[in-house]
Amino acid sequence: MNKSEVKFLLISPGKLRKTENYRKVRINTLNWRRKYKLSLVKRKRNINKYLIASYPEEIYLNGKNFVKIKCRGLDKNDEFTISLWAYMEDRGIDEMIYRNPMVSWENQQGSISRFTITNAGRLSFATTRGGEAEVTSHSDKILFPGKWYHLTIAYKKGIARLFINGKQPPDGINCIKSRLFPKKEEIFIGKDKWNRFFKGRIKGVKIYNIALREDEILNE
Repeated sequence: MNKSEVKFLLISPGKLRKTENYRKVRINTLNWRRKYKLSLVKRKRNINKYLIASYPEEIYLNGKNFVKIKCRGLDKNDEFTISLWAYMEDRGIDEMIYRNPMVSWENQQGSISRFTITNAGRLSFATTRGGEAEVTSHSDKILFPGKWYHLTIAYKKGIARLFINGKQPPDGINCIKSRLFPKKEEIFIGKDKWNRFFKGRIKGVKIYNIALREDEILNE
């Protein structure tokens, strides 16, 4: 590409007459756009350097036990990702909406954040303040007992996105108003503040201080 062609790239082809120069600009612009988009697709980041907490072992949760892990740096960015594998033994038929908490913590504002499966079998991320659920994100897809699911919540600047087996289900996105980052450095697996417990198995828990993209979640 010579200097004259580079100069034409800075001008909108629509402002030029359909001359030889116009054709050069259009061809070069399309080629540049294709090359630029291709470079974005190929660009990968090392997500492991953003991993701030993990518990890779499989945990058997009998409805009474839980695991507590340390998590530092979750408030470094206004974003995070929680990724795990979950197997429910029993979804429950009681009236506890958030009966199966997988990961939870107390926030800086005194509210509670929890990544859970509702008694209706929907994946959910909710914040509760003063006993009331504030803004929640639910999926429409029903999760059934007796199956392993890869479940993810990716949060960035007030937007929470849910993923089931690497794909975002209908209604799997919503806005969260509270500041979600932990008051302490404690994260609970299989339990929330109100002593509601998960019954089943959880493994491969990973927490990042960035919101993973869909392609990164799919390759997790």
